[in-house]
Amino acid sequence: AVVSTQSGHYGRGLTRRKLLTPSFHFDILKSYIDIFNETTNTMVQELAKAGGKPVEIFPKALSLTLDTILRCLVNYETDCQTQFDEYAQLMYRCVGCTAVCWGGVWGV
Repeated sequence: AVVSTQSGHYGRGLTRRKLLTPSFHFDILKSYIDIFNETTNTMVQELAKAGGKPVEIFPKALSLTLDTILRCLVNYETDCQTQFDEYAQLMYRCVGCTAVCWGGVWGV
């Protein structure tokens, strides 16, 4: 892909990246390592239950992401990777709506 600097798109993206970069600095992320490990281990256990059979990965990855974000950002303990969680279900619906909207915008 070619990046056009004349249109200014690259400049805006660079500015946004500079704003976000401190949030993802390794020293800040260190405090979340235990949460990352816990949620990832839960996913590995769930995948192991499949016994080597093919698994639909998108819902599993979505659950992992949601579980991690909820624990890190709002300190909400959820078992959405292993059982139904009402709050997680609402988040899935929001993600679904967003995916439909972006799909329409990008023609996917």
